[in-house]
Amino acid sequence: MPRLALTCVAIFLFTSLANAQEAAPMSAAEIIQRVSQVYASCTSYVDEGKEEVTNVRYGGAISHSSFTTAIVRPSNFRFEESATQVHGKTRRFIAWQAGNVSSVWPGAKASPNGLATAETAYVNTVVRRAQNIVLPLMFPGRRHVNAYDTLLDLTDLKLKEERVDHRLTFRIDGYLTQIYGSRDLRGDPAPTRIQFPVSVWIDQQEFLILKIRQKPPGTNTITTTFKPVINKEVSADKLAFNPPSTPTPDSGPAVVEVVNFHFFEKAQKNGLSASVTYVYELTIRNLSTKKIEAVAWEQEFLDPKSNKLKRETHFSNQSVEPNESGIVRDEVYGGRSRVLNVENTNAENDSNRVQVSCVIYSDGSWWKDPAAKQFECEYLIRVIRHGK
Repeated sequence: MPRLALTCVAIFLFTSLANAQEAAPMSAAEIIQRVSQVYASCTSYVDEGKEEVTNVRYGGAISHSSFTTAIVRPSNFRFEESATQVHGKTRRFIAWQAGNVSSVWPGAKASPNGLATAETAYVNTVVRRAQNIVLPLMFPGRRHVNAYDTLLDLTDLKLKEERVDHRLTFRIDGYLTQIYGSRDLRGDPAPTRIQFPVSVWIDQQEFLILKIRQKPPGTNTITTTFKPVINKEVSADKLAFNPPSTPTPDSGPAVVEVVNFHFFEKAQKNGLSASVTYVYELTIRNLSTKKIEAVAWEQEFLDPKSNKLKRETHFSNQSVEPNESGIVRDEVYGGRSRVLNVENTNAENDSNRVQVSCVIYSDGSWWKDPAAKQFECEYLIRVIRHGK
C-alpha cells in the first residue's frame, strides 16, 4: 500500500478514536460533580419555580407554591415563596441578605438555632424542601442540620435521558437519607435514618437543575420545577427586601372578654414509657363584629419552687365567631420549664390571672394590648401563616 494511503488510514483511525473518547457518555456521578462545579462557580443565579405536593390518598394536589430566588456573590441573596394550602389559606415568606445584614418576613422571634444574623436568611430557606438540594450547591461551605440530603448525597444512582419542556435532560434517580429524632425505651436519643427516593432532571447543555421530585416517608410526592439563569446581571429590584407593609394594630379598648381559664395534664403511653402533654384552655367572648382567627394571651402564676410571680405566653389559632364565646387552646408536649404545678392551682381563680395580648382577625387586621410585647403579635401572625 502506498505511504500516502497508509498515512490517511492512520489519521482516520486516530480521529475516530479521539471522537469516540470525546463522546464517551458521562456517568451519573460525573454529571452530579459537573452540576456542583457549575453552581459553585457561578457569579449570579436567578430562578423562578413552582412546587406541588400531591397525595395519592386524596386523589391529587393538596398544596402548591411558587418561588423566586436571586443570588449575587459574595453575599446578596433574596428568596420569596407564596403558597396556597389545601384549606385555601395562603402564606408568604421572604428571606433576604445584603452583606452582613439579613432578615426574614414574617419576622422570627429570634435567630434560628442561635446562628449569627447573617445566617438567618440562608437557614430559613435551605430547610424548604427542594431548596435543601439546590442552595448547598451554591454555598458548598455551608451545610444545614440534616447532613445527608444534598445532591452530592444521592445514593444508588440510575441514569436515563428525558425531555423537560422540549429540553434534553439527564434524569438521575437515587435515594437521600432523612434523619428523624427519636428516643429508645430508656429515653436516650436514638436518631432514625430513613431513605426516600429522589429524581433530578438536569439540562444537558448548561448542567442546571430543571426539576426535582421527592417522595419522603408517607404518601406525599413533592415535585419542584425551576427556570434557572446564571452569570447574568441581576436587577436591584430582584434583590430588594420590600416585605408587605404590616397594618398598624388597633390598640384601643379590649376586644375580647376572658370568661374562664383552666389547664390539665393529658398522659399518653408509648410502649413502656409515658408522655405528658399540658393543655391550656381559655374561654373568651368575642366583642367585635369580626371573626377571630388567633389569640395570644399571658398567664400569671405563682411559681411553687421560687414562690414568685411569673408569666407564661400562649399562642392559639382556634377561631371564634363575632359576638360569640369560644375556647382557644395551647397544647405543650412535656410542659414548659415554667409550667404551673397543677396540684397547687386553684382553677376557680385562674381566669383572674390571664390577660389577652394580641388578637388576629380573619380579614388580616389585628388588635394589640398596649402593654403587650411586639414580638408576641409578630410570632402569632407567623404561626397563622405557617398553619400551625
